[in-house]
Amino acid sequence: MVESIRLLFLQENSPHFRHFPACLDTSRVRVGPLINFASRKATVQKVGADWEHQDGKRLQVVGEAVPAIHRKSYDPVTTYNHDLIHAVDPSLNVSPASVILSKPGCMAQSYHADYDFDIPESKQSLFILVGLMPSRLHFIEIIDDKSVQKLLNYSAGDIVVCRGDFIHAGAGYDDNNIRLHFYVDPPRSPHTAPARTVNKTYIFDDDAGFFTFAYYTMMNNFLRMCNQMSERRRRAKATSAAIRAAKKAKRAQIAPAPFDPV
Repeated sequence: MVESIRLLFLQENSPHFRHFPACLDTSRVRVGPLINFASRKATVQKVGADWEHQDGKRLQVVGEAVPAIHRKSYDPVTTYNHDLIHAVDPSLNVSPASVILSKPGCMAQSYHADYDFDIPESKQSLFILVGLMPSRLHFIEIIDDKSVQKLLNYSAGDIVVCRGDFIHAGAGYDDNNIRLHFYVDPPRSPHTAPARTVNKTYIFDDDAGFFTFAYYTMMNNFLRMCNQMSERRRRAKATSAAIRAAKKAKRAQIAPAPFDPV
């Protein structure tokens, strides 16, 4: 298992994840009370100022914001992940656990990466999902330069370890669904930008690749945004071409006549 996770740093072909079934006994996690707490106290999972574009049904509560009585039930999961990652590389930093709750009717996320795809350190970063009940994760696999949408099902006690540049989207749910999420970051360097920025995600677009986007959107808003971006790129190219043509024509008009010594 440790060696499989190390290979994530070296693997170049998508998908950049490993699914490890039945690693943990999560039967002692008090799922019902945890759902009840998160439903009342967790905040909407949001990024940036325009979070109202979400449906407000994907919630998260991080670290010690979860009361000790609830954290205690999944402390063995936290300890397991810390020990596992430190066996992979002692220099990696494991974040506190985030409890992620999808309420009934929660819509799917847009495809995105949690780390800045343009920063090389994203490939030395990980995030971990731990199932507390049967859960799903949409992801994109790049095959022959084409993006293929796929679905990963994972169960209670499963661990899914993903590289930072993994293109994924949280699924929608008809009923309450709860799971744990951890970030794994490389050591911070004063000479490089961090690969992960809190409250920022990187939306995937087939045409543009990755671009920074300040909030999660629902799929219909995302597709509309992609169309708008494509139209803006088309107009920008047309404008640039017109400006270049105008400058070229102007230079031709003011160019001096060739010197004729005769």
